[in-house]
Amino acid sequence: MTRLRFDEVDWDDDNRHALRHGVSPEAIEILLRGGPSVSAVRSGERTPDVPRYAATGWVGAKRLLVIFEFRTYVGGADPESPEEPVLVRPISARWLD
Repeated sequence: MTRLRFDEVDWDDDNRHALRHGVSPEAIEILLRGGPSVSAVRSGERTPDVPRYAATGWVGAKRLLVIFEFRTYVGGADPESPEEPVLVRPISARWLD
């Protein structure tokens, strides 16, 4: 299985609502870093030009679904690095079982 390639998970006040279904940030990060199944899904109404993806997989004994976007920031977090960091931004998450 191909792992998602990203540098970090992007958390801020705008996407903390992803946690409202009783899923912790730790569970979301475990899933995203653990090689989930990923497929493209329909983009949101507010950002129709931003591709969104669904990641599903097991966290412990429970199945988890996370909807997310990829983000990059020009210039990167490290001014010495020529590459832009790739961030995964969770949009929503819920337990499937």
